[in-house]
Amino acid sequence: MMGKSPWFARGGLRSILNTAMLSVGLAVASPPFAVHAEDGAAYLRNLALNSSSFRVRVQALISLGREAPSTTSRATMQEALGDGHPAVRTAALDGLARHGDHTSLAAIAARFRDASPPVRRSAARAHAALEQMLANREPAPGASKKYFVQVGRSSSSVSGMSPEALAEAKRVTERTLAGMDAVWVAAGDESPAAVNKLLKQQNLHGFVVDSSIVTIEKTPSGLRAVVSVIVGTYPGRDIRAMLRGAATAQGGDERKAAVRAVSGAMQGALRQLPSALQQSERLSPQVSYP
Repeated sequence: MMGKSPWFARGGLRSILNTAMLSVGLAVASPPFAVHAEDGAAYLRNLALNSSSFRVRVQALISLGREAPSTTSRATMQEALGDGHPAVRTAALDGLARHGDHTSLAAIAARFRDASPPVRRSAARAHAALEQMLANREPAPGASKKYFVQVGRSSSSVSGMSPEALAEAKRVTERTLAGMDAVWVAAGDESPAAVNKLLKQQNLHGFVVDSSIVTIEKTPSGLRAVVSVIVGTYPGRDIRAMLRGAATAQGGDERKAAVRAVSGAMQGALRQLPSALQQSERLSPQVSYP
């Protein structure tokens, strides 16, 4: 890593790992699970959350931290805060100090009461660093928002689809929207009058994002999921864009593999969401309730 060493390298993580990372290179080459999607972020996410080796989980988080910030990296780091190994939690805190957004602050603060003293110290440093970064980077709330987006239905045409896979499709959509600076995510309980007022006051375009699990099938490479994401106007639900994603998960029991495959496929589809919203904005004049 070029430049000044990150704060975690001078504190908790180094004292926890010591020489353990010497074997990481070999461990990464043969992960127990793999998810193959359109980019390496889904692969690293799978390693960070599912590898049986804490060294591999740490290295995957460090690798994600070296990439450009993304919804996938932020979500992975937040989930890794619940890992059973303190080195993994510390690596996740370091990543969130540089990749986090406002939604990450509460997750970091929860580690103030961590059982590991080094993790608690790392959490305090990460929280302060992220607060400072957000204060320097972000405009006032609502100032840069262009779209008011509701997370819509998650459905499936696959017989016997597990509730966990459907829930994962919705979670990935929520995380993606939360990580988009131009999006004001609907809480879901707004009254029509309140939404109409918000659209007018903030000059926002309203959209809803529905998702559907199209197929899940066994292939020689693993369990393959195909998903569809529909962008419609809000509240009218006139279709403006249809996005498609696919991913294949290897390893683990079939139920968990289905969830991982759906997660990777949704991430692939939703990478197209920013450009889809831009195109939909040009097609849709600002809408309001009657």
